[in-house]
Amino acid sequence: MVKGVNKNVIEINDTGSDVFERIVFYVSPNFSSLGQKRLLKETDKFTFNYKQNAKNTLRARCIRRRRRFLCLAALSVLALAAAITAIIIY
Repeated sequence: MVKGVNKNVIEINDTGSDVFERIVFYVSPNFSSLGQKRLLKETDKFTFNYKQNAKNTLRARCIRRRRRFLCLAALSVLALAAAITAIIIY
């Protein structure tokens, strides 16, 4: 329970953790004039960086897909080159 009216509170409901379901931050009166972006940037230091982890997971998935595609493309070019060489030789 928050007592008093002058408290600035930031509540994070999606922590990205299996253990913690909610994190509550009480902003110090000295820093209550900071902007919303700056305050959220400060909370990211304590919230398991779930946004960054999601980005990294998506990025890694895209990189794996790209590598897979490039490998398949290289193999198909190699197979085509082998087929053309076989046709020319015989």
